[in-house]
Amino acid sequence: MALMFPKELPLEVVDNPLLKAERKVYQALKDQLSDDFHAFHSVSYLSIEESGKESDGECDFIIAHPVGGLLFLEVKGGEIRLDENDQWYSLSGVGVEYKIKNPIKQAKRNKFYILEKLRQHRGWGNRFVRIAHCAVLPSVKKTKRDLRFDVPIDILSFAEDMNHIGDFVKRLMRLNRGEEPEESGALGADGLRIFEDMINRRVNLKFSLCSRLEDDQEMILRKSKEQVYLLDELSENARMAIAGAAGTGKTVLALEKVHSLLEQDFQTLFLCYNNPLGVELRSVLGKKENLTVSNFHGFCRDIAIYAGVEADNPEENAENLFENHESANHEKYDAIVIDEGQDFKDEWLVVLQMLLKDYDNGIYYIFYDDNQNVRHSSREFIRSLPYAKRRLSQNFRNTKHIFSVAEPFYMGNPVRPTGPLGVVVEFKEYPISVGPWVTANSVVRNLVDSEGIKVENIAVLVRSRSEIQAYLKSKTGGARLGGKGITSAAERLNNSIVLDSVSRYKGLESAAIVLICSEGMEKDAELLYTGMTRARTLLYIILPKGKKQFILKPQS
Repeated sequence: MALMFPKELPLEVVDNPLLKAERKVYQALKDQLSDDFHAFHSVSYLSIEESGKESDGECDFIIAHPVGGLLFLEVKGGEIRLDENDQWYSLSGVGVEYKIKNPIKQAKRNKFYILEKLRQHRGWGNRFVRIAHCAVLPSVKKTKRDLRFDVPIDILSFAEDMNHIGDFVKRLMRLNRGEEPEESGALGADGLRIFEDMINRRVNLKFSLCSRLEDDQEMILRKSKEQVYLLDELSENARMAIAGAAGTGKTVLALEKVHSLLEQDFQTLFLCYNNPLGVELRSVLGKKENLTVSNFHGFCRDIAIYAGVEADNPEENAENLFENHESANHEKYDAIVIDEGQDFKDEWLVVLQMLLKDYDNGIYYIFYDDNQNVRHSSREFIRSLPYAKRRLSQNFRNTKHIFSVAEPFYMGNPVRPTGPLGVVVEFKEYPISVGPWVTANSVVRNLVDSEGIKVENIAVLVRSRSEIQAYLKSKTGGARLGGKGITSAAERLNNSIVLDSVSRYKGLESAAIVLICSEGMEKDAELLYTGMTRARTLLYIILPKGKKQFILKPQS
């Protein structure tokens, strides 16, 4: 029994009365040829000429044999008629006549096109393969002479031949001579594999990470904007503490609150803890009247400079903030908005309240992460403020796959992921003796060069700045990662990949995060939680061999 492709005819062929002849030939070939024959039914192709003109075609059957080569077989059903202009006609069983193509010209055209495509295959080489063509007319009586000069009787099979079509095929492929088959022109096992690969290749087209990333980011952005409704409910409250886990839209809400205050011409101070986040917030908001945007220690330093008493120690500038602000004769504020409130000490928040024009009733909003695995310096002050009626309980930033990996490191009020499912988080293990940077370079190179992810959408995060300095001085490192330039989170240079510590990246996010876990970091719940939740759509975790279990099943 021949190997048929497809193994069974599809329903659109089985149920189509116009394809009755093809069904009859399919079954006859299957039954009468041995399994060293491979028969392909309905092989379609598209030919593009040098001029750009497209021409499509279809072979009714192509029969391949490792010794006999290739045979192109066209089938025409019904009663056949040729006129003096070489026009072929078929008369159906219900008496309807219609024009059909010359099957011999079809077979020849198909033969030469397929042969040319085979020659273009890198494994084909200059081999010579025996190749023939024919037509099968399964509904008409056999004639005794050639139909035309170009349609000899020898390459035609008729109704009487259907019970012997296997012999017809073997004759045309020179396989029924009762002697050893000719080796010259043989397709060979390798040629058969090439032919099958071109016609019947299994293709698995992976989704584009770049396209998936764009789709997921669009959905995340749309959903995060829906969170803004909460501010309308809180607009009458002058003091408010708004809690939420990473990715629940705290910074989005803080920005919206600042915009609302500026529309009311309020003198506004907008502070965060991290310097890189402060740079990002200034970039987003731009320079505006009545607005001061900074990270806390940068703000304290600026005030100290205005007062002419800048200290080398940032903590000293913070301790003297109120006195320095008075000495600098700075105007006080109608409103203060704090992002990353969990990182502010209670005494800082008290001093900042003193910078309000109205100490008791001035607007003071603090957005903070209530994860108990994150160190809080401001518990007492935040507890003294009214809480939002609605908690930020929906994670918009991260895909569901990223959320599921980060969730075990979160200890706080329940959070529900509402982003897209996204791409599965990838874990890349490295031998401790080798270190993580070879793997990190490989991951980054693949994201940019193979997946088409823009460098500005990638951030590589490590435990500490000292690890970055060690990399920059190493033979593996230098000023590049994955063949691309690197920059810090605060600088964010174009065409460069961010390489920075997890702590300095708090409050920020990127489409793709490569989180490098050095030895022992797998036990630091705060760093892991913060690092993982910086990723919106793609997360790669690089960690020592054998430590993956600590990430998937963290120890309490």
